[in-house]
Amino acid sequence: MSSSIYALSARISAQAQKAGNVESYFGEVSEKISDENQQMGEMLLAMEEIEDKSNQVERIIKAIDTLRFSDQYFGIKCRHRGSQSRGLR
Repeated sequence: MSSSIYALSARISAQAQKAGNVESYFGEVSEKISDENQQMGEMLLAMEEIEDKSNQVERIIKAIDTLRFSDQYFGIKCRHRGSQSRGLR
């Protein structure tokens, strides 16, 4: 009977050790997931900043296009009026 108690005790100890190993493994996995979540958050912030800068560049390009159109429009008007010898009024 003592040999079966010893065998049972050994099996319980082995299972407890395996459970401890699993717990340790899940702790490592949890840390890695936490690190990955932090990196994902940083990436999302960077993407938002890139989008913001892209929108700023788009507004600048639109302003430049508007100025270029106005310059061309007034240049045409000046040439047209100049050809009529009236000047710009």
